[in-house]
Amino acid sequence: MNQMKKRHVVLGVMFVALIVGAIVPLVRADTTKSPPDRELLSVDALREMMKHEDPYQRHSAICKVMLNSRDKEYLQQLAPATVAMINDPEPFIRALAAEALGEFTDFPDIVVPKLIEALDDPFPRVREAACISLAYFDEMAKEAVPKLLVFLESDERAIWKDAVYTLGWIGSASEPAVERISELSSDSDPELRREAVAALGRIGTGDGKVVAALVRCLSDENVEVKYEARMALPCLGEAGFSALLKGWRGDVSDVIAAAEEAPISNSDVVAGIARVGLRSRNITVRYWALQYAHFYLDNMILLFPDYVEIVKKGDPVFRGQAAYYLTSDLDDTKYPLNQLLQLADDQDSFVRYCIGECIAAWGEEGLSMIREAIGDKRETVRSTAAESLTFITPHDNAVVSLLIGLLNDESPIVRKSAANSLGRIGKPAEKARDALEKLKNDKDKNVRESVERTLRKFGPVERSDESS
Repeated sequence: MNQMKKRHVVLGVMFVALIVGAIVPLVRADTTKSPPDRELLSVDALREMMKHEDPYQRHSAICKVMLNSRDKEYLQQLAPATVAMINDPEPFIRALAAEALGEFTDFPDIVVPKLIEALDDPFPRVREAACISLAYFDEMAKEAVPKLLVFLESDERAIWKDAVYTLGWIGSASEPAVERISELSSDSDPELRREAVAALGRIGTGDGKVVAALVRCLSDENVEVKYEARMALPCLGEAGFSALLKGWRGDVSDVIAAAEEAPISNSDVVAGIARVGLRSRNITVRYWALQYAHFYLDNMILLFPDYVEIVKKGDPVFRGQAAYYLTSDLDDTKYPLNQLLQLADDQDSFVRYCIGECIAAWGEEGLSMIREAIGDKRETVRSTAAESLTFITPHDNAVVSLLIGLLNDESPIVRKSAANSLGRIGKPAEKARDALEKLKNDKDKNVRESVERTLRKFGPVERSDESS
């Protein structure tokens, strides 16, 4: 009996395998063929379809355009014909045409006016499609703002969310709608609240009421609304970011992510946000603020006073980091020399090195200050002068001579800095070899090590061949 059961099972498995083997090739054969709707018809053929008396032929033509929307040249030739479909007698075709025009973002001059016109269509689906398509044109659709604001003031709730969404993507030109959008951030519909909060962030303008509305949304019962509020507040500048720090009760890393993801391009706003972070009591926020300014601020001079304070009084963890970030913008920025000199008297050798680079960026004026600093009573200032000479170009005899003089300084800190600078200059400082050789037996271990490193960089003494 058991043998019979086993035999039936084996036969059953063989039968299934036979069926699968017959079906799979058919399925594979079908999937290798392109769907008819995806076939790239000629431009002339599509134009004719768009004029066909059968509405379903016209509908199919628009579908084919959308399916092949990656071909920009194809779209360019079909743009006028597709725009004309907005006036089709069939509302479902007008709606599809309005949706399709969202793909024609390279041709705003002929598309945007027609989409704005479609906002007055009597058929709701056409208005909604036109509204959403306008969002793809960003600020190029700013002429639509008045009509979109009328939607928000109307009783047609179905289109509120789409209108808010589009106003947000239009950006700062939607400022007249900010007050109404702010009101909608407390609507009973969580999806509408989410879109309203996101739009306020994208528009990026607003008074204290807008900031207050977004802070309230940080504690919204809907997690998506809270997330959008977190993203939106930094977009409102220093006031928004300050409010975010005060109003957010979650992980501080969320605050950091919010500011980093905020699409801010205004240097004053970025500096304001960073300044708030630098003054925070939270060590993580302060550290982030340094990095945020480094990566997002175009003009570091805006934060120079704050960085001076950090270097003077800041946490040891941040002083070197702040000094280093000051050197990142020296091609375009020159910091006040008198304040740089105040920072030259620092106990941290890395800070002195960075400040030296900032001083050298002044060229001849910087060199004049370095000469004065060489005669300063403070060894840290003289050390900074030695560090600065590394960055004075060209590395001529005058620069090397100054460093050779500093090798004889009474302070081992200064002698070490001078030796390090000569090593960084390399071969052009070869004339300092004899002075360095005399320091190989210096009393200070750090000086001896710096001298040895520099001499290794110089390499062996080059001897000229004697003529016979």
